Amino acid sequence: MWMNCSVNRAAVIHPEETRMKDKYSVGDIAKIFQLSKQAIRYYDSLGLISPTEIDANNKYRYYSYNQFMDFALIKLLKDTGIKLDVIKEYLHQKNIRQLELILNEQISEYHRQIENTKKLIALTQSMYNKIHWTRDNMDPGSLKLVTFPARYF
Repeated sequence: MWMNCSVNRAAVIHPEETRMKDKYSVGDIAKIFQLSKQAIRYYDSLGLISPTEIDANNKYRYYSYNQFMDFALIKLLKDTGIKLDVIKEYLHQKNIRQLELILNEQISEYHRQIENTKKLIALTQSMYNKIHWTRDNMDPGSLKLVTFPARYF
């Protein structure tokens, strides 16, 4: 399913603990989901995902285990190239039909990029072939650069 993403499960439960933690620091979340601490803070600043608790003394942000699915989904969608503002909109609504539309649009965008890349490859290959043919079939001393006067259409 779509939640099959890379998560460092060993970091979820520390060896000295026998149960899940009540709260997870930014550093814990970074390790578990292989995100940078800066990314997690940035997601908070965008309103993408907010900590469940902020320590009044040291201002540390803490997240709950219940937010793990959202972190996993953010990472997965971002890894597929979906923009953070689109992810944020989805997370606030969590409508599966909307997610299908988002994913379908991303697939369509990748197909457009593939078609554009194919055209660029064909153009580049054509230029290469012409240069290669010219080099192999023409006397280098017979080639001249000719400038034509400007013409207006």
